[in-house]
Amino acid sequence: MVNLNKCDIEFILTKMVTPTYIQDKLKRAQDGIIGMTDDDLDILIDLCGQHFQLFGINKNDNPNEYGLKLEDLLDKLQ
Repeated sequence: MVNLNKCDIEFILTKMVTPTYIQDKLKRAQDGIIGMTDDDLDILIDLCGQHFQLFGINKNDNPNEYGLKLEDLLDKLQ
């Protein structure tokens, strides 16, 4: 089980392109508890990592605000 808050779920749904079945699980999540398989988690972790590399660091290779949010999500997903 993964414990994400409403802001985390909204962030994933609005900022990332995720498979439809994962979107459905996130939309149905109650109290932030989400039943996901290891494969589902691997997909979300990969997406967060890709977004971090593309959009999460500034010109000095330090995390920007978006990157900090992605790091927080990665911590929760792992």
